[in-house]
Amino acid sequence: MRSFPAIKKDGDCAESSVMRILIVFVVVGFLGCLVTGCSLLWKGTSTKSLGEWTPSERQMLTMRKEHGIGTVQKIIPPNVRALLVTLDDTLLVEPIIATLPGNDNNPQTLDKSDSSFTFFAHNYFGDAPTRGKEDAFRVWDSHFDVDAITIPFKYRFRQGTTLPGGFVSNANVGLYAGWRVDVLTHRIMYTQNTCLSELTSVAYGFGVFSSVNPVTVNPWNTDYRLDVEYDGLGVNYGIAAIAAYQQMTVGLLLGFEMLLDENARYWVFHHKPWIGVSLGLNLN
Repeated sequence: MRSFPAIKKDGDCAESSVMRILIVFVVVGFLGCLVTGCSLLWKGTSTKSLGEWTPSERQMLTMRKEHGIGTVQKIIPPNVRALLVTLDDTLLVEPIIATLPGNDNNPQTLDKSDSSFTFFAHNYFGDAPTRGKEDAFRVWDSHFDVDAITIPFKYRFRQGTTLPGGFVSNANVGLYAGWRVDVLTHRIMYTQNTCLSELTSVAYGFGVFSSVNPVTVNPWNTDYRLDVEYDGLGVNYGIAAIAAYQQMTVGLLLGFEMLLDENARYWVFHHKPWIGVSLGLNLN
């Protein structure tokens, strides 16, 4: 029997149109909420915790008085640790109570009686004479450091009378481990209507390193005790002084190199010193 498609009634068409309109409204409303949410996130306050640091002593911290009228300033004593938080351009300092000295009844110094307060690193509510001047607040921290490094070039010293010194560049990878001191500086410049802030971090350290790289072995660098040329596996070790900015490090190296095969006793650079430069990425 031949079948025919069902004929839609006017009521069905009206219901279908209503459903389409509802779907359009839902989609538009969802997109509107999404865009509004993104806008709120974009315009929202930016807050970031910088972790615990040691503020340099004798610096000043500022706190609002009760009811927000006027300010109180405190002098930081030695060896105080504090949690730093950036709130947009504002740097907040929350002293760690265990590191504060006992109450000395001196309203000008920071002590345990102030442990429940959060301070400003700068006097954002200062008088007019501070306008146009730069104010810097510094903190520091020391810790064990591990970096992934590469040595773009090194200089091998002359060996004997026939083999001169020279620069060497080859593919290599290694690790640095040592003690590192980070210095964080928050600078603020007061202007007539607002203030500009800048947060910078530098570091320096000293430690040891090790790396691996291919080593060219040939008659010239074996005093002609070998008549072949090949690439062996070399291991470098030594001491390093580093300077760092953010996560990147640059090091000055004093190293020694050894060849890891049976021809090491013939290779003239085996355990001989060299100097070089390293580039690194902080891993911790």
